[in-house]
Amino acid sequence: MELYPYTFKAVYKNKIWGGRNLERIMGRMLPEGDIGESWELADLTEGVSVVNNGPLKGKTLTELVESMGSDLLGEAEAINGRFPLLVKILDANDILSLQVHPDRSAVERIGPTAALKTECWYVIESRNGFIYKGLKEGVTREDFRRAVESDTVADCVVRYDVQTGDFHWLPAGTVHALGNGVIVGEVQTPSDTTYRVSDWGRGREIHVDMAMDCIHFGTEDLSPPGAGDDVLVSCEFFSISKVVGELPRVKPVGKCVSVMLLPGPGPLVIKYGGNEMKIWPGQTVLIPAGISANIDPAGRCSYLLTTIGKGEPV
Repeated sequence: MELYPYTFKAVYKNKIWGGRNLERIMGRMLPEGDIGESWELADLTEGVSVVNNGPLKGKTLTELVESMGSDLLGEAEAINGRFPLLVKILDANDILSLQVHPDRSAVERIGPTAALKTECWYVIESRNGFIYKGLKEGVTREDFRRAVESDTVADCVVRYDVQTGDFHWLPAGTVHALGNGVIVGEVQTPSDTTYRVSDWGRGREIHVDMAMDCIHFGTEDLSPPGAGDDVLVSCEFFSISKVVGELPRVKPVGKCVSVMLLPGPGPLVIKYGGNEMKIWPGQTVLIPAGISANIDPAGRCSYLLTTIGKGEPV
């Protein structure tokens, strides 16, 4: 299959906490409903990205992984034959459920219905928004169980007021919730496994026992690993840099990266093999490992550059 930078059709998800802000901030034409999630890069049974440009238009990300192997992923490894990253944009107009995702040991206990989920949020816009992340110091398993039963669980978690440009690391096992008035770019391992602790009285199913088996009780460092300079996080699954400025960034052969151009100036020009393409604010592009490319801002752009898999970020 031909190697070039790929754009994909967004996979939109209606959510009870969603809205229409992606029309305003990203210039999107949305389907009807309260759109809470736009899956920019996805290869799950719940949603698969489809190429939207060039000779491979109409091919799924699953097909690219299967046919291209290391030409697409480089040294990164597919997960059960699928792309090893999930990139979303979330528009929270109401608070999301208080929830947790399993780590490897919890997945082993729970079984094949669960998949590890570690994620992070870059705040694209905050309208006096907030998040919950992690347990307050000293909260025990017994304290938390009683709080769930008495509907006082918000008293057990740490609330952060967030501003545009903030970044939050949410490793598996961290109890968390995205508050209303926030749009985030989310990068995560490819899993939709979520166990709700509380849905704030909205009546959806909660999964208290499963969640209690996943939550990390005790003091935990939630500062992003590997952060420094423009690197927001560098972990075993991915590395993310926020790049601001007018100088080009070179993507070498061997690295698979995604680029999300943030709202603001644009476009961003991707130059590769004597060719070039432009992406515009709100767009995400996947550059396969098998080509080198210059990521060249046309003006003072800001973008999130995600390097897939272990190793040094681009």
